[in-house]
Amino acid sequence: MGTARSIAMSMVIITATVTAAVTGATYAPFTGEGNGNGNVKGGTVDVVMNDNVNDEQTFVFDGPNCENLAQGESCSEPFSIKNAGNLSIIYNLVSVLDANDGCFSSALDIEAALEAGDPEDGDNHDDHNEGDIHSGTLTTTLDGGQSCENADNEVTVLVRARQSPSPHD
Repeated sequence: MGTARSIAMSMVIITATVTAAVTGATYAPFTGEGNGNGNVKGGTVDVVMNDNVNDEQTFVFDGPNCENLAQGESCSEPFSIKNAGNLSIIYNLVSVLDANDGCFSSALDIEAALEAGDPEDGDNHDDHNEGDIHSGTLTTTLDGGQSCENADNEVTVLVRARQSPSPHD
């Protein structure tokens, strides 16, 4: 009877195993998964002078009386500055530098406009919106004496800007 009992137990175990295998193989709970993504991009602060976007010479002093300056004579060129970025900006540094400052002095007549900005309804920041352009004149004058004969001058205009506290106004 021990053998019959052993066979019966084996049959129960085999039946249970087969039933579990068949039931487990045919039963699968539904599952799902989802995901997504997206991009975000920061804005830009970009200052362009005289539409110079290719790092070419920005100022070409080729106007009338720009060659062979005598002491006390000046030469002027049109100048523009544009907010080419997509955020409102505030100009916080405008300077004109003369490489030969012992002989020449240069001035830019739009500094006040750059500092003032554009106050708007509901916006108490004097900022410059995307696409704002200010125009003026850059003038260089030969100031020095005899030692400045045949001198030349490289004029550099430096403009620094920062994002406005209200960058989308």
